[in-house]
Amino acid sequence: MSYCFDQAQIAQIQQRVTCLLELADAPDAPTEAIAGLQTVFGALGGDPADPVLGRGFEDLFAELVIMRGDEALTAAYNTRYAVGQGQGLPFEGEDFEIDGLNLSGIAGAEMVYLYSAVQAYDLALGRFFGQVPTLWANAIEPIRERRYVTEATVTGWMQRVIRASTQRARAQSEIARRYQVFGRPDLARRVIQRAYVRAHQEGLVLSSLMGAIADRVVEQYKPQVRRELAQAQRRYRVALLEMGDVHAQVVSGTDYFGFPQGYVPFPALDEDAVNGFEEMLGRAMDRLELAAADEERAIAERREFDSDEAAFRAELLTQRNTYETALGTLCGTFIGTDGRTWPAIPAYVHLMPDAERVVGDPCGRVGNGDIYLKAADLQTAELLLTRVRQEASNALAEMRDVFNEVKDRCALIDEDAAEFLERQQVIDGIEGGIDGMELSISIIDKLYDFITEGTARAIEANNEDTPAGIFMDSLSNGAWVVAAGAHFASTTALESTILTSRGVIREKARKYEEWQIKRECAYLEHERGYQIRALERDFLLTRLDVLQTAWDVDVVISQLRSLLNERNRIESEWADAQQLTAEAAAAQSDPTKRIYKNDAIRNAEQSFEVALRAAWQATLTYEYYTGSTYPQRDALFLARLVDRGDIPLRRYLEDLRERFFAFEQVYGNPDTRVARISVCNDIFDISYLDANGQARDDLDRAEECRRRLKDPAMLDASGALRIPFSTDFDALSPRTVNHKILFAEIGLAGDLGGDGVARAYLESSGTGVVTGTDGQRRFYTFPPRTAVMNPVFRDDEGLTFGQDSDGAITGPTRSIYRSYRFRERPFVQSSWALVIDQRAEAVNRDIDLGAITDIVIDFFYTDFTEDSQ
Repeated sequence: MSYCFDQAQIAQIQQRVTCLLELADAPDAPTEAIAGLQTVFGALGGDPADPVLGRGFEDLFAELVIMRGDEALTAAYNTRYAVGQGQGLPFEGEDFEIDGLNLSGIAGAEMVYLYSAVQAYDLALGRFFGQVPTLWANAIEPIRERRYVTEATVTGWMQRVIRASTQRARAQSEIARRYQVFGRPDLARRVIQRAYVRAHQEGLVLSSLMGAIADRVVEQYKPQVRRELAQAQRRYRVALLEMGDVHAQVVSGTDYFGFPQGYVPFPALDEDAVNGFEEMLGRAMDRLELAAADEERAIAERREFDSDEAAFRAELLTQRNTYETALGTLCGTFIGTDGRTWPAIPAYVHLMPDAERVVGDPCGRVGNGDIYLKAADLQTAELLLTRVRQEASNALAEMRDVFNEVKDRCALIDEDAAEFLERQQVIDGIEGGIDGMELSISIIDKLYDFITEGTARAIEANNEDTPAGIFMDSLSNGAWVVAAGAHFASTTALESTILTSRGVIREKARKYEEWQIKRECAYLEHERGYQIRALERDFLLTRLDVLQTAWDVDVVISQLRSLLNERNRIESEWADAQQLTAEAAAAQSDPTKRIYKNDAIRNAEQSFEVALRAAWQATLTYEYYTGSTYPQRDALFLARLVDRGDIPLRRYLEDLRERFFAFEQVYGNPDTRVARISVCNDIFDISYLDANGQARDDLDRAEECRRRLKDPAMLDASGALRIPFSTDFDALSPRTVNHKILFAEIGLAGDLGGDGVARAYLESSGTGVVTGTDGQRRFYTFPPRTAVMNPVFRDDEGLTFGQDSDGAITGPTRSIYRSYRFRERPFVQSSWALVIDQRAEAVNRDIDLGAITDIVIDFFYTDFTEDSQ
């Protein structure tokens, strides 16, 4: 359908409408002016219910410019099929945006069409909103005969304006998306924020004006006007939600496909899979073939539909099936009472079996569908966030406990030292008194000996017969007295000196004992200092996990919101199609919409978007697996068709595969190695030395390990034993790169009793780090994953019994004691947790964890050797 119009005549009519408005606003407005405006803003004639009456000028003008905008928007969508070089256009983006982006070729043509659509919609919007003050004043006019804004204005012109506003919002969203693809998130953010504010304001103005009209129309028109009001609000809600998704994607730092930086959409791999990249490449090639088939059909059928009513109704039936399929993918499906599969939407609740019927909207509540699965991811992420927060609280509490332990024990040591000094002073006093008493007794004994010997000598002197003999004896006794007195004095002084020295020695010994007692506090502070620093490092990792988990929750919420918005968008488009079904003539007046709604084109668009997303996932997986950046990754955003154009999508994937083959020729297959994580030695870091620096025996260390395992702080909210830990580069060879997990095993050592069967959980979350083949360290985030594992039992010598972890177990049971749930994930991970639940897991109740000597986690991983370069 084409339009014939004269721009000069349109301008003249617009001037006459302005003149009529001035006349109608006068207190003595002629009835002719009001009647003329009623036809301008409503319908020709006088009875809006008469379907054969013509439409007013403003309605027709809005339809004209909106149709031109729709044609430009459709042309922008169809540029993907423009494979010829001559169909490009230059786009001078600097004329539209500050520091704008200039483009050429097909990309330039696409932006030219999008901005042309925005300008066309602006013509309709500018005409309407330029008259809003006058329209509002007349809508609330108490005298009905003076109103020219009527119910026909709502059902005609204002519906066109609403479409112009929402279509403009859609075009602006597409512009923002393309700026993001071209690496200009600043322009994308500016465009989408400006468009969002404007659409919100326009929606408020239109809803308020329509509400005022609905309150004043005659009773028989109120249901229709209110229905139009509800539909207008729904259109704006969908448009704003779409723009909200684009804005969230731009400001959150995610890429064009909604993936956050560092996120790898890695598949789950078992032991038989070759590697993650080839798995993702195979999926991308499968999506590519589907997109190629839809593309061929779209190119063959890209045409305007015949306006024949029957053909058009048949096409709408096909569209309904397409919409229902899309909604079934999002909301889930169920088997109805008629035996057919139906999408879980309110329209088909009555077909649900009584046992499955839900109250209200069944979307996402039937146990399948993207929304259901994403909601489950959100619940898992929220639980993980709660657990990580608890781990952070536990780590902080443990740091405080260590600090308080040092403080309290040092206080007790000070009290012990004070009590020792007090008691030692009494002992020293008693010992000093004893020494003094012994000295006195010694002096008395010496005096007694002196007196006794002097008396004996005097008696002997009295028994001499001659005077000469008496003289000589008296002389001899006098000399003895002098010598004995001198000896007595000297020995007494020496003993007194010895006594004094004993006191000095005792004082020094007391001070040394005091220093030695207080030195225990220094030893404790030194020992606990290392423990606190280790706890601080773990706490920093836990804080990182908290932030990362919060980010994961935000990403999941954003993805769930995007799915819900996609559902609203599909339902809105479906409502448009149903409206066209009710009035086939309406479709005849809007051929551009029919082209855009063409089922073949729509299917091709969806299939190509899925294939493009799969190709991007394969690219991210290639970069992760090889530890390098794919140099041609930006070419993906220039691919516009599967098998046509300068950069077809198929050639991109084939080039990616060839690049991977070249990588294998240089590095070959990865080598397999093992790293052992001991709970006692590595996680708890049980010291091999005691407080005095002496070696501890194995029994003493094992007892401390068991004490740590029995600590109530190690229990999670469900009462299960939870042991958090991390893996780092210390266990890896510095000459190897690209360390990825192959599989994991858990070993329990000790005489644990029971039947030799147990169950444990190994949980992975947080941030992974990989050293790439280019030597750069890359950080990745993965969805949390839990492996349910059967531990291997080991005796105290580390020997296994009843099981063989070296591969003797073959066939379907070879993975009983191995878990490949973490295959290809980074070995270096900031947050792991080993969980042993003896409350909920009956198989663990016969195990005596009190007899454990160690728990060992063996990570078998792969890497590449740098020398292979």
